[in-house]
Amino acid sequence: MKILPFKEAKDFVHKLGLESLQEWGVYCKSGKKPIVIPTHPERAYSTEWKGMGDWLGSCKTATFDRKYRQFNDAREFAQSLHLKSLMEWRQYCKSGKVPKDIPRHPDGVYKSHWKGWGDWLGTGNIAWGHKNFQKEVFLNRNNKWMEFDYAKAFVKSLGLKSRFEWKLFCKSGKKPDNIPEYPAFIYPANWKGKVGQIG
Repeated sequence: MKILPFKEAKDFVHKLGLESLQEWGVYCKSGKKPIVIPTHPERAYSTEWKGMGDWLGSCKTATFDRKYRQFNDAREFAQSLHLKSLMEWRQYCKSGKVPKDIPRHPDGVYKSHWKGWGDWLGTGNIAWGHKNFQKEVFLNRNNKWMEFDYAKAFVKSLGLKSRFEWKLFCKSGKKPDNIPEYPAFIYPANWKGKVGQIG
């Protein structure tokens, strides 16, 4: 099967609205990519290749060639946005308002300075991850959690029957600050359920 000429292929890709090599990789694995569009365009169009930014139409300069602000200046900008989580940062990046000299993936660009998303956003949060979770969990290092037995008794008094109901309760604004949303991470020695369960 022959691939499309470079310009036609690039015009097609521009309409997808992808912004990064990572998004391109996800798209290629989605099964939506026509077979006439190469997965590795840098190889297929080696003589015409000008970088991933040119291929995606996201910018004139490929991400790895772009000049970003110094870490402290970039972090100061990020903190001025008053975002509260990695999820909000990602939503902001998709808004199209990110200056060209601010990286969408600062954890990769500023590896030698990186201290976590809490430091980047100014929230003071520590990111906790688990292989069973689809997203990063943010827990404040300054929180003083209720003792396990009391926290467990409180949760049981709510009469919740599923993880879904627990998540709705946590989002309702009624959850006390000293009751963790993800108790398995806070009370690992006491936890007898599976990660993600509430009881």
